[in-house]
Amino acid sequence: MLMSTFKRTRLVNAAVAVAVFLTSQGLVNAQYGSTLFDHIERTIAQNNTEWTLVNKWPNPNPQHRIIMYSWELDRKVTRDRKEIFAWMVEERSADEAARTFYQLVNSAVGQAFQQLQIGDKCYMTSLSSNGVSLLLRKANLVVRLMDGNHIPGHTVPRDMVIRFAQEIASVVPFASMHARGSLEDNEKEAQLHFEKGNAALMKGRYQEAIEEFTKAIELDGNSAEAYHALGLTYLQSGDKIKAGEAFKEALRLKPDWPQAHYDLGRVYYEAGDYKTAAASFEEAIRLKPDFFDAFIALGRTYQHSGLHSRSVEVLQKAVLLRPDNIDAKTALGTALILAGQPQDAVAVLQEVLRLSPDSAFVYASLGQAYRLTGKFQEALNALKQALRISPEDPVAHNYLGLTYENLDRRQEAMVAYKQSVNLKPDYAEAHYNLGLLSLAMEDRNQAQQEYDILKSLNSDLADALLSKIWQSNPR
Repeated sequence: MLMSTFKRTRLVNAAVAVAVFLTSQGLVNAQYGSTLFDHIERTIAQNNTEWTLVNKWPNPNPQHRIIMYSWELDRKVTRDRKEIFAWMVEERSADEAARTFYQLVNSAVGQAFQQLQIGDKCYMTSLSSNGVSLLLRKANLVVRLMDGNHIPGHTVPRDMVIRFAQEIASVVPFASMHARGSLEDNEKEAQLHFEKGNAALMKGRYQEAIEEFTKAIELDGNSAEAYHALGLTYLQSGDKIKAGEAFKEALRLKPDWPQAHYDLGRVYYEAGDYKTAAASFEEAIRLKPDFFDAFIALGRTYQHSGLHSRSVEVLQKAVLLRPDNIDAKTALGTALILAGQPQDAVAVLQEVLRLSPDSAFVYASLGQAYRLTGKFQEALNALKQALRISPEDPVAHNYLGLTYENLDRRQEAMVAYKQSVNLKPDYAEAHYNLGLLSLAMEDRNQAQQEYDILKSLNSDLADALLSKIWQSNPR
């Protein structure tokens, strides 16, 4: 069957690939019950309906986790026969997979490789008659993909081969699997590493925790809890990309886990992807309707997306869940201000101050709410109280400047704005307010300086200020 399918030039490459696989040390024992190859088959079948799996050759030696595939393109799509062949091997670890991968790369003497951003490592090279060969490694899986024809004009397009590689990589867990003892022994040892990881995480020893959780996953790749804990560790250590990958693996294994959806949402939120973050928080709430933290996070995410009415609605539900929770009521007060309901915000924030009378942020927010209702003296009193508690609060100084302007006290407003930007040089709103006030006081040089600063901070506010500068031009 193979002899009738492969061309002469392809046999040489196939022989090299299989020889490297079979001589590689430490290949995974057959007792390891991985279903990774099954996942790969299903993924390609679901996402590439025009391709049909026509042959599959598991390695006859049970000591090796090697498999070969052949997919054929539907003749309704193309008149010519087009095939993609794949060799795949699961190694014990990512390190062993890396050795196998580079053995394959080095065996392709004289071929120029192009590096692709797929998996941990991926190279593609053009063969004779414009055919392609792609080498991929992700975690402990090594893959070689080749188009099945070397007749000019009959080769598989590069983008199709690349798509197969991307879909294979999407299925592979980012941490290596490991097989060395019985399943029961592995699970017990994995639990010990998991507990050590938790202990290290609680003490802030993030690198140690990462190592322990990774060992747990190598021993028990079906532990959603280990992936989740690894994600939390990466998140707390500041590595949002790896945190997201770990949380996704946890959800692949346990898709209805509200906490994992919530924590994945936190990753997107911190990365500034508020739309995707909102979807994760919404899913967490769907699965757990009383998920208080998810309501708070979703409300704040809606605020960043400009969905202020929805933010109010969500945060009101959070307050109903915990009526005396300060964080929920504070977030609701802020949302009401942004939604154009300052009078309602005053009532909520006054209640917060009864529960927490020493919060500078709440006093500053209350001052802004009073200002928007036209109660300028009450606003002034609240903002001065905020600054007594926290003298270096740039937001309170900015709100104070706005209030002084409402009271037609321009010099005091100028001082407040300058204090705000001195404390927080990247505070775009304060620079904008300072620029507008400078124009009103006929100081075009100061206004121009604020515009120059805003160009690198907030292009929308910069454009708005520039428009005002042009309008004020006496020419």
